Amino acid sequence: MTAHEEAVGVEDIIVYKDVHKWFGNFHVLRGITTTIKRG
Repeated sequence: MTAHEEAVGVEDIIVYKDVHKWFGNFHVLRGITTTIKRG
């Protein structure tokens, strides 16, 4: 998070860390990490 984001109070509303998803034998997500901020 940048100093500007901390100053204006931008918060994380959704956080995914190291997500894996399989459909049968098909590995569609391999360690996905993302953060979605409010706003």
